[in-house]
Amino acid sequence: MSLALNAQDDPTPKYRQPKLIVKWSPIHLLGHFPTFQVALEHRPSQKFGMQYDFGPVINFNEVSIRTDTDKRGFKAKFQVRRYWPAASRHWKFFAGPEVYYNKVNFKMGETYLVHDESGLDYYQYIQYDRKYREGGFSLNAGAVFSTYRFSIDFQIGVAQRFVHYNSINRPTDTKYQLIPEKDHFPLNPIRQSQNLISPTGCVRFCFIIL
Repeated sequence: MSLALNAQDDPTPKYRQPKLIVKWSPIHLLGHFPTFQVALEHRPSQKFGMQYDFGPVINFNEVSIRTDTDKRGFKAKFQVRRYWPAASRHWKFFAGPEVYYNKVNFKMGETYLVHDESGLDYYQYIQYDRKYREGGFSLNAGAVFSTYRFSIDFQIGVAQRFVHYNSINRPTDTKYQLIPEKDHFPLNPIRQSQNLISPTGCVRFCFIIL
């Protein structure tokens, strides 16, 4: 007597070879220009991946005490990854370059001492339009842990940033004397146009589509 058994595929395998992954970065909600940042990664092979990342700016005027309001725009990124396996097949390490571009328009407020012609000086809070543009590239490395259809993506890197600000209708007349204000919010961005090198970091929660 013999008994034949047919192996069946596990309908919910604990480990998958992902090909298409959607990702969300909650850290981007904490930035000075917060975005709902979503990425889509396509892996044509298990060694290489291409990640498309886009997030519209979210305007938190009602819950913010910051001087910048009426924010609108987006942050976009494109990254190429090279993967290496780890001791556990649930983990993979990666490294790769990324290019990005940020475009945000907003209103900035500042307090001025206005020297009135009548001799009665007064303080005035003035808002004006401002444009923030930033492009750059970075080199990144990190690790991905996956189980079933879920994964978490950890990334750190270093970025070359090209930051540019442009103000529209900002008071420049000599009768307007700017009153410096200390900014107590630690995540405020650089306020002036400049080029610099900065560290980067991100954590993404992921869902494996295919």
